[in-house]
Amino acid sequence: MFQSSCKSIRESLFGIRSSSKKEDGQMTFGTGTGFLIAPNVCVTASHVIHQNGDWRLPIQSNLQVIRAPEIGGQMKNAELIADFPNKDLAFLRIAHTPDVPVVELSVNERQRGEQVGSLGFPLATMKRFRQQQAFVLIERFQSGFISARYRENRGGTPLNIIETDTNIYSGSSGCPGFTEDAKVFGLLSATKTDRSQKGEAYRLAIAMWIPSIEIIDAARVSGIREWDTDDF
Repeated sequence: MFQSSCKSIRESLFGIRSSSKKEDGQMTFGTGTGFLIAPNVCVTASHVIHQNGDWRLPIQSNLQVIRAPEIGGQMKNAELIADFPNKDLAFLRIAHTPDVPVVELSVNERQRGEQVGSLGFPLATMKRFRQQQAFVLIERFQSGFISARYRENRGGTPLNIIETDTNIYSGSSGCPGFTEDAKVFGLLSATKTDRSQKGEAYRLAIAMWIPSIEIIDAARVSGIREWDTDDF
């Protein structure tokens, strides 16, 4: 059902690694997913590029990416264009990607019960290999159904949210959510957890997505003008 859309989306898909050196000399790493929305411009979740995945902490000093079809090759450096912590969106510039296709952003309202998919690099790990840190990525697809739409206040900013009934794998932040025809409806921001039992976090089957219209609005503020949409 989603085979064709996965093949299309992965052309624009990037694994993201952020890193900084701590005062004790040790490195701290963050990982996530992003996708190309305009030539040389990748969007990801803001918390992916902040230390400890916390948007209240500083942005990591090193940002690197690798495109899905190029995994196993050399990672590219990326530079921050703009960061919107209250929207959990960040835009990165990746040099030398003029021929890489961009995703089609869908601003049409998604209906409850509609089946959607996601593609990204959850459960990414850093492993020591030959005296160097290796970034281990496995591309994974998941699917679910649209369950709700609502507005949420984040840091004083009202934000539209799309919710799916999906138990998304840990580390999926920034991955694109898309329909069967490969139109991206949003970016994965978070999942909801329940700590009411024994103080442990029990993951609920709820994933929260930043709609494409929010991505477009933030991109405009950042001076990004070229993108592909279904009706905008």
